[in-house]
Amino acid sequence: MELLADFFSYVYLGELVKPLLSENLKKDEEIRVSYRQYRTENKGSNGEIDSYNESYWILTNKALINLAITANKIDFKIFTLDSIVRINKSFEVNKSNSVKSRYVNITFSSGDKCELYPPETNDELNSIQRYGILVKLLRDK
Repeated sequence: MELLADFFSYVYLGELVKPLLSENLKKDEEIRVSYRQYRTENKGSNGEIDSYNESYWILTNKALINLAITANKIDFKIFTLDSIVRINKSFEVNKSNSVKSRYVNITFSSGDKCELYPPETNDELNSIQRYGILVKLLRDK
């Protein structure tokens, strides 16, 4: 199980996100793994970083949650695991014949779809490794 205190210390506006996420989890729902898909910096007129845009994927024992954070908005998209009807994976093969995930496309019984992309670079959360764990756990759901 994920250490939530550690996770929220790295999330932009984590002190605001934490109670919102808790409100959106069911009583017996537990976070299994999460990863940061991307983080972009927003610089103010003085050239200093004044905010971030971030996207996270969070896998619980019941749902897949997309969390999108900007300086003035926090959005949650919640997809129940029971409604997954198809998982498509796309891989890139480079010149040395090593394989790298390009994305995972998930289709739900409602017709909704979502795509999970691996982070371009690793970060303090080890998001590249966490992406792999989340994809494996989705398959084993």
